[in-house]
Amino acid sequence: MRLRFEYREFTAVIELMPKLLEMLGLKTVPHYTTLQKFFKRLGSHFLDKILDFIVGLFDIKEPWVAIDGTGHSSDQASLYYARKIKKQRKKWRKSYTKNQIAIDTRTQVILAQKVARRPRHDSKDAIPTIRKTKKYKPSGFSLDKAFDKEEIHRVINEELEATSMIPPKKRIKKANTD
Repeated sequence: MRLRFEYREFTAVIELMPKLLEMLGLKTVPHYTTLQKFFKRLGSHFLDKILDFIVGLFDIKEPWVAIDGTGHSSDQASLYYARKIKKQRKKWRKSYTKNQIAIDTRTQVILAQKVARRPRHDSKDAIPTIRKTKKYKPSGFSLDKAFDKEEIHRVINEELEATSMIPPKKRIKKANTD
């Protein structure tokens, strides 16, 4: 079950869970703006440590890994408003993050992640994300055609000695009209 809470709603729910507060060693629930500021400053190295701890709770052996990325707006603007602003200014909005995750397809556990602070193509962060999964000795990778690059195939096949299942991009060669 996924709960799509904003920070204010999240803190209201936490107040109803005294056992969780006790586990976290908190006497009171922090103000929701404290959480906003914390997550804004939180570095991805901290998330990597949390992921390592969580993955350690599972029996992950030679996983088949799926990798994909998505973008997140970090403000509360509606999609309609965002489109209107984009048309007027002819540029991207500043508050945007790009997140890429690698999961074990059997357990659905997130094995690795990479966060960027601006829009970018998925393939730019693929190799660091793939290399973060090396310690789990993956047997193979499934990625979409945005990741179809020779260097990505090489890292998967040669460095990790795994199988890469990436559909080829449609490459249209222009005929020479001379």
